[in-house]
Amino acid sequence: MISKSSSELINLYPIPSTLSLKLVIAELLYDSVGADTNLEWIVLYNPTSTTIDLSNYKIQAGGISFTTQSIISSGNSIKPYSYFLIAESLTGPGINADFVTGAMDFQNGGSSTDGVRILDSSDQIVDTILYDSPNTNNLPDNTGSPGTSFAIDVTAGRSLKRKSNSSGYIEGQGNGYQTNQSGNDFVSTAVPTPKNSSNPIESVGVMDYPPTFISTDKRGESTSIGYWQIGSTEQHGITYSPIHRISFDDISNLSSDGITGIKIWGISNEGSNPPVFPLTYLLEHPILDIYLKQFQFVDVNGDPVTPTVDYNITGYKKMKQPITY
Repeated sequence: MISKSSSELINLYPIPSTLSLKLVIAELLYDSVGADTNLEWIVLYNPTSTTIDLSNYKIQAGGISFTTQSIISSGNSIKPYSYFLIAESLTGPGINADFVTGAMDFQNGGSSTDGVRILDSSDQIVDTILYDSPNTNNLPDNTGSPGTSFAIDVTAGRSLKRKSNSSGYIEGQGNGYQTNQSGNDFVSTAVPTPKNSSNPIESVGVMDYPPTFISTDKRGESTSIGYWQIGSTEQHGITYSPIHRISFDDISNLSSDGITGIKIWGISNEGSNPPVFPLTYLLEHPILDIYLKQFQFVDVNGDPVTPTVDYNITGYKKMKQPITY
C-alpha cells in the first residue's frame, strides 16, 4: 500500500495559503459623498463550504481604539460562498440590507490609521481592515498586534473591496484573498457593489468546477452544490465524469467507524494502489485540487471500511481539462 504523511500531502497537493478558510470582510463603504448618515455599509463574504451562524457577531470601528458599533441579532447566518450586507438603512443606493443596524460611525481616515473589524460571538477576531496611515494609535490587525499594512484612504463615494486573488477582484470568483495585510488584500473601487445574500454565490471552486455526481452504493437528495453521499464505498465511490476538485464538506463523524483515511484513485494511478489521505489532514484541508476517479474509506491498515454514519462529499469537474495539472 502506498501511503503519504500529512506533510508529504501538503507538498503534493498544496492548498493555496492566500485563500481564506473563514469569514472575511468583502467590501466596505465608510465615506459616502456628503453626509455619511444612514449610508455606511459593510459586506461580509463566506469563502467556505459551511453555513456560518452570525448570531451575536460584532462590528467594531477603530480610530483611537476599536469599539463595538453593532451586534448582529440571533437567527442571522451566511451561506457558503455567499454575501451578507450590513447597512445603516434597509434600502439606499444599490442597497438591500440583510441586517439593518444603527449608525456605525466608521472613521473617514485623513491623518492616521482607522479600521473596521468583525468579532465572533466569543469576541475572537474574525477579520480586520485597516486603512490610511500612520498607525499612530497602534490599531491591531488580525494577529492582535499593531498593524503594519494599510489599505489606502479612499475619497468620498469609493469603497474598499477585497481581492479574489493577488491580481485583484474577479467577478464571480468571490473575495477570498487573505494575506492578513490590508494593503495587499484590498483595492479601491469607484463603483461600490453592496452585495447581499440574494446575489449569486461566488467562488473560484464553484465557478471553475461545476458540481458533478459521485456514485456510492446509495445517495441522498440532490442539492445545489452536489449530492449528499451516504453509505458503503467498499466498491469505491465512482465518478460519472472527470473530477478535478473534491470537497470533503462533512466527514467529521467518520472516525467513529474506525476510518483513518481515504484512498483516492486518479489519472496517474488508475488500477494501482492509490495514496491514502489521512482523515486528520482532510479535516484541516477539506478541498483537494486533484484528478479523481474513485475513492474508498479505509482503516489504519488500509483495509476498506463500511461507514455507518452520514457524510457529505462533493465533486467538481472543470469545463476544460487543463493541459498541465
